[in-house]
Amino acid sequence: MFIIIVISLGYLFVILGLVLEGFTYKARPHRASKPSVSNDFSFSIIINYRNEAQNLPALLQSITNLNYDYAKSEFIFINDGSTDSSLNILESFKSVDDKISIHLINRKVKSASAKKDGITQALEIAKHEHIICTDADVNLPQRWLMAYEKHYQLLPDLHFIAGPVEMTHSNNLLSQLQHSEMVALQMTTLGGFSIRQPFMCNGANMSFTKTAFKEVNGYLGNDHISSGDDIFY
Repeated sequence: MFIIIVISLGYLFVILGLVLEGFTYKARPHRASKPSVSNDFSFSIIINYRNEAQNLPALLQSITNLNYDYAKSEFIFINDGSTDSSLNILESFKSVDDKISIHLINRKVKSASAKKDGITQALEIAKHEHIICTDADVNLPQRWLMAYEKHYQLLPDLHFIAGPVEMTHSNNLLSQLQHSEMVALQMTTLGGFSIRQPFMCNGANMSFTKTAFKEVNGYLGNDHISSGDDIFY
């Protein structure tokens, strides 16, 4: 019992330390980086899905509402064996709105992780150097892609960005607890970046370059682990 208490207290102090560090975080590049004078940034957005028919309409509407030049982006959807009407919804959207570049592919099972397979597979057809990953059950802010573009313009040497995720919640106790947990996890993430020891982020809002992904051999060595698409990189 004593050992359990000591371990629990140690874990608590580590988490509290990271959260406090997150509150004092100030972005600072590792090395000097001149802002890019070019506005020519384009993105390949990767979205894995499985039986998301209930959530896809809201996601697709938010994609339509994005304040960005669609010619500078593409959306790659990877189907992980959906048995509902998810694929039909996406095919209908693709046929109606041809100004948005949509690619629909099926997952080829190569590892224990659907998301790792999906990301790796999508990168094989992605046209753009800068990749953004998100989920099928999100609602994208209008200036989402503009925010990423701004960061890459300010720091063109960046190869990875961990973005925040806001969870919608109601007033019931369970929802409030889930929201509090999400906030704590994100503050812990921010604390890890602040001390230059990042150890996690949220796969619903992260970006990286294809160059960096190839340099670290993607998920090679941890593809037998089903989770961790936003940790092992």
